Amino acid sequence: NKKITVNNVFNKIPSVLGLNSTETLTGATTTAVSLTTNLTLMDGTSGLVNSALGSGTLTGQIKMFVATAHATPPQISVATTLGAWARLTFLLTGSSAICMWTGSAWALMSTSTSAAGSTPVGVTTGSS
Repeated sequence: NKKITVNNVFNKIPSVLGLNSTETLTGATTTAVSLTTNLTLMDGTSGLVNSALGSGTLTGQIKMFVATAHATPPQISVATTLGAWARLTFLLTGSSAICMWTGSAWALMSTSTSAAGSTPVGVTTGSS
């Protein structure tokens, strides 16, 4: 005679995985990227989006970025990474990247370009 409750079913799912949590960074933004939302949309049509991603809040946290429009390529500086990269630059509208927090650093899981079949120039990584 065991009861299943919502808390029992979702007990191990951290709240940061809820995909309905988004933020939008607009032109001339230098604010920090939110760690409580999963998706960051970047619209740089009115200026450079130049933000920073701090340390994650729990191991396995996923952070997604999409450049929705821009006159200047949006940039996200990442202080703690696995590897030699420290910045994401989104060269095309529709470019995206997915990062995962390992507990001590951000791992770059994937990047994509917006143009089907084009060479992978949508997102570049670089040092700060």
